[in-house]
Amino acid sequence: MRDYCDEIPLRPRPRIPKPGHRRRRAPLRGRAAPGNGFRPRRRERRRRQLLFQARYGRDDIAPYAGLKAFLALEGEREGPADPVEAQELADLLIAHRIPIAILNACQSGKQVGAAETSLGSRLMSAGVQMVLAMGYSVTVSAAVLLMTTLYEQLFAGQELTAAIRRARLELYNQKGRRAYFNQTVDLEDWLLPVVYQNRAQRLQTRAFTPEESAAHYERQARRYRPPQVSYGFVGRDLDILHVERGVLARRNLLLVRGMGGAGKTTLLHHLAAWWQTTGLVEHVWYFGYDERAWSHQQIVTTVARDLLGEAEYVRSFQSLSPAAQQARLAERLRAERHLLILDNLESITGAHLAIRNTLPEAERERLRELLAELAGGRTLVLLGSRGGEEWLAPSTFEENVYDLPGLDPEAASALADRILERHGATRYREDADVQQILKLLAGYPLPLEVVLANLARQTPAEVLAALQAGDEAIDMRSEKKTESILRCIEYSHANLSPDAQRLLACLAPFTGVIYVGALEQYSERLRRQPALAGLPFERWPEVLEEAANWGLLAPDPQAPDFVRLQPILPYFLRARLSSPPAGGTEGGLQRAIEAGFREHYDSLGGAIAGLLTSREAQEKQRGQVLARLEYENLVTAVNLALEAREAFYGAYSPLYEYLLMVQDGQRRLDLCQMVMAQQDHYTSQQLSGEIGVDFYLVLARLARTCLEIKEHETAREL
Repeated sequence: MRDYCDEIPLRPRPRIPKPGHRRRRAPLRGRAAPGNGFRPRRRERRRRQLLFQARYGRDDIAPYAGLKAFLALEGEREGPADPVEAQELADLLIAHRIPIAILNACQSGKQVGAAETSLGSRLMSAGVQMVLAMGYSVTVSAAVLLMTTLYEQLFAGQELTAAIRRARLELYNQKGRRAYFNQTVDLEDWLLPVVYQNRAQRLQTRAFTPEESAAHYERQARRYRPPQVSYGFVGRDLDILHVERGVLARRNLLLVRGMGGAGKTTLLHHLAAWWQTTGLVEHVWYFGYDERAWSHQQIVTTVARDLLGEAEYVRSFQSLSPAAQQARLAERLRAERHLLILDNLESITGAHLAIRNTLPEAERERLRELLAELAGGRTLVLLGSRGGEEWLAPSTFEENVYDLPGLDPEAASALADRILERHGATRYREDADVQQILKLLAGYPLPLEVVLANLARQTPAEVLAALQAGDEAIDMRSEKKTESILRCIEYSHANLSPDAQRLLACLAPFTGVIYVGALEQYSERLRRQPALAGLPFERWPEVLEEAANWGLLAPDPQAPDFVRLQPILPYFLRARLSSPPAGGTEGGLQRAIEAGFREHYDSLGGAIAGLLTSREAQEKQRGQVLARLEYENLVTAVNLALEAREAFYGAYSPLYEYLLMVQDGQRRLDLCQMVMAQQDHYTSQQLSGEIGVDFYLVLARLARTCLEIKEHETAREL
């Protein structure tokens, strides 16, 4: 047959420590465990790091025998959590005359051994009058139901013990808990809340005094109100935690960077409302450069009017020179905890033909100087952009950047449920094509909202086919980039150089990821196509960097040799290739690109299959990683080859070997049946040659798969 491994540079993966070599963390006990050699000394050093000189303004944890209960709190600096012993926490609660502690943290009421050792019991023993804790791990949905019911009952005037009983009853009556991958499981977790009580407690509410009422409604009037989101705010718990760590533990200025449609603006609006509601910040100011080109002076004026009040602004601020205004405002912001948001910063340096809200270089420098004066102060500054904004980084956020991914699988499934319910398509929840759509869209909120809305009038198979083909009919056709997936990508694509746009079109067949290590080989395949011979393939590195700066792709954090595409970029590129302007030649370009793509994966797929069937464990592992990352691209290559009546086995083989390795019999069956269904479309001359041998091998594998998964009826039909 063929030998593929001589053309593709499959670099070995960095060494991964074996599971047995994982360094174990020493337990927080009074003395190190006995042993020999250097291990006890290493554990002792680790123990000292935990126990000594690690707590600002508090005594070090003294060595102790046996077990103690700790609550792990977020530390002032990024890194290990701050272990707070039960007695410390109880002393703090008692000093501030707080008799009740409600802990919805997992295992806060867990008992080890015969004696009471839980955090809840230790708090009660130390003097807290009542403690509500969790006996074991608790799901998020259970904690939400428990706390919601508990506080509803308290504000309705119920006694605390009665409110807790009602909350436990709700857990008993509503047993369904959300799990991963859109699954709901029934749990008897009404047993988890454990109550420790020294003395009965009663919480009473009273009406506002006139002064309190006035202050309350003044605060309500000043509250930051984020724009309404079509399907509500979903997920982002870990993202919020990372952002909070970034601005509180590292530097008070942070850049939230993400590809188009990732939900950066929605997250920034939510953080503003949440932080103000919880008291982290007092005032909030949001400036979006997609709406207008906010100048330095406009920002200073807007913030000063709000912060100082109109009377003081006119009396003592307006008459100052611009430099004095900035100095006074920066001093106030550095001393107080507020929130300043500058969003869609990619517009500031955008091309004038595509984006109106740009700033001249002198104005950009003034803006950077203002933000630099806020560095190190108490006011938090969040910046949102698709790119890295290197012009702004010095003396401002520097390297304090958070790359925003799509929603995690659980949150993406929750958003999908809301979309399907809104459009009357809940019957498709478990449809395999819907699950494939969710996988292709990688949890990006805007593509999910736009694409899944089509299920109101089309079947999942039709929507999936339109998405893969680049059919513009599935888009909302809005002029706003926050509502249209085409406008979302066009906003960035139009700012690329003409060479970058032409070269980027060669990525249209890809899905999910691109193996950068094989781009040179892919370019060689493309050069053989007359319609593509003149493209500047030597400029791939700078084109990829330019596309990354505009949020069209990003490095894959799990695979250094890969870049991850914005999920809608291939759809956008296919739409442009399949709908050429009058007199255009994009149709010929599309056929040439697809031909180069097929040939590339015929070779690359053979190399991956060679790794998967290798006798070396490390090569097998490398092949499995590559096959998992390249799975969608290999499937596309097989489909393109079958449509063109060309050789398909090079792309098919690694798919089969990968599914065999992960023991996914059903997908192996589907793959083989998909290939065999196209056999009749090949000519007899083709089937009498090497392609016929390939079909014979697929048929043999189909029969083997049917026997393995006990599809005897299908096997008899072969």
